[in-house]
Parts: sequence; C-alpha cells; structure tokens
Amino acid sequence: MNNACSQEIRWLLPDDMPECAALEALCFSSFWTEKQFRDTWKEPWFASYGLFENGRLLAYISLSVLAGELEVLNMAVHPDARGRGLSRQLMAYALADTLDGRHRTRRSLQTEGWENGVLEVRIGNTPARALYSGLGFIKAGMRKRYYSDGEDALIMTLSPEDFRKALTR
Repeated sequence: MNNACSQEIRWLLPDDMPECAALEALCFSSFWTEKQFRDTWKEPWFASYGLFENGRLLAYISLSVLAGELEVLNMAVHPDARGRGLSRQLMAYALADTLDGRHRTRRSLQTEGWENGVLEVRIGNTPARALYSGLGFIKAGMRKRYYSDGEDALIMTLSPEDFRKALTR
C-alpha cells in the first residue's frame, strides 16, 4: 500500500475562497465569509497562501502588504492536521514570498516587499506564539481586551533580518 501524500503550498486564487472560508469557519468563532475573502482578494495589498495535501486545503494564511509593512491577518490549520508543523512551512513560505515581493508579480504589479512585519496573537495561544517567535517575531506590546471575548492580544513585530536568521536555525 502506498501511503505517500502530495503536499503543495501555493498562492490562493478566487476559486479557492469557498474552501478557505469553510476552513476559517471551522477554526474560528468569528470568521470571514466567502464574500469577504473574494472581495479582499481583489485588493492589491492582499496576499493569501494555502497548504494543500492530496488536493485538500489543510491550512491557509492571509496577509496585508502595503507601504513596506506586512501584517499577518489570519492563519488557520484544519484541526485534524494540527501538530504536524504545517503552519511553520506555510508561514515561512508566505513571509519569504512577500518579503521579495513575488506575490505582487502574480497580479502583474511592480515588485514591492516588506520592511517591517506585525501581527496580533491571543495571549493564551501558546503554540502560535512559539511559532511566531521561531520565525523571528519579537514581543512589541499588548492590546488589552482586543478580542471579542475580552482576551488580550500580544503585538509581535518582525524585521527581514530576524526572519532570515530564524530560517537558518
């Protein structure tokens, strides 16, 4: 029996948005709709990537890259696929692709990467905080009661230099 699986990370297209919205709804209590994903996908600052296994979307990340600043908007991994290191693979790919501005060439736009990165993460989301730290993000501040349930958000920032160093570890 062949248990090999085919894994691919790629830029998400409008046709991927229904699957992306379904994964988001599975993972979060407050989530974007398919229409919100489709509408945002049209914006030149929006970048979104998916990790597929045997043609099935297991994880996605969406980012904003505007005026030299990267913001990680959201990331989700299917509950059945967690703990396999997929989020690190996906996030490293997305950060590298946007750092070099390759995401814009897919839209026939001038290459423009990022000089600073930022994200917010739930203070209680220990696995995500470890992932982000492992990719070079550092703690930069706190947003009190940022989430609808009152949980605080940790603000983390990233420089290209710290990201590159983290990739070599």
